[in-house]
Amino acid sequence: MAPGRRSLGTLRTFPPELYGALFMGPLLEFGRLQVDARTSVPVEQSAPQLADAIWRSLAAKPKRDERAVRLRTQTNLSRVTARLERPPKG
Repeated sequence: MAPGRRSLGTLRTFPPELYGALFMGPLLEFGRLQVDARTSVPVEQSAPQLADAIWRSLAAKPKRDERAVRLRTQTNLSRVTARLERPPKG
């Protein structure tokens, strides 16, 4: 598998031998079911679902933007502080 995609964080990091198995495994199994006439699901219907499942198995987990988390935390802290500093209603 192309090291560039792993280094960009697009793909999860696996030993190289696993990429082919993770990518082709679902396709080969569904192909066997089609050839043996053991499925009634048409290829046209299953293709998008298989593609999505394969991508989910290979895609890197999204990284949280640390800056966004920090800003959100500061904003929430500011709101709480402002509430605590308000004079009590009376």
